[in-house]
Amino acid sequence: GRLWLLYAINDIDMGTFYLYDRESNKLKSLFSNSTHIPRQAMSESIPITFAARDGYEVSGYITYPISVPETQNVPLVTLVHGGPHSRDYWTYSSQVQMLAAQGYAVLRVNFRGSSGYGTEHSAAGYKRWGDLIQHDIIDATKYVISQGGITADKVCIMGGSFGGYSAVMSPIIEPD
Repeated sequence: GRLWLLYAINDIDMGTFYLYDRESNKLKSLFSNSTHIPRQAMSESIPITFAARDGYEVSGYITYPISVPETQNVPLVTLVHGGPHSRDYWTYSSQVQMLAAQGYAVLRVNFRGSSGYGTEHSAAGYKRWGDLIQHDIIDATKYVISQGGITADKVCIMGGSFGGYSAVMSPIIEPD
């Protein structure tokens, strides 16, 4: 129990391993997963919270590309997580960073049914894959567009697993 191996990760750092010595109260960096990529090249994710069309509170993360001036509108990719009973985290995502590096803003939504927000939030998505969950994703996209900085006619949706299902369902529900 004297030596601890720690791993720290965040939205702009792929992760660093540290060795902590409890006796000397010293922390030593061992190695990083991304020393070849400067943190200044990474785009930060910003937590968001909004009310869906029925008033239900939904949260997520928006990542704007650092390569584009703040005054310029950018295209948006709504990136839907699998599951649907899983979630997105405020952590490093290679997909998010790859899209942001190409000039896209990236929206990730922890719609009702996503895990990690309590039993009620998770249960609110049961049997609601094709309506309430899709509405949360669509409403999140509209919310982000309403905040400015997004080119409203250059928006797409993508994802794997449930995210792929959502990418098919969302334009059926909301063709525009």
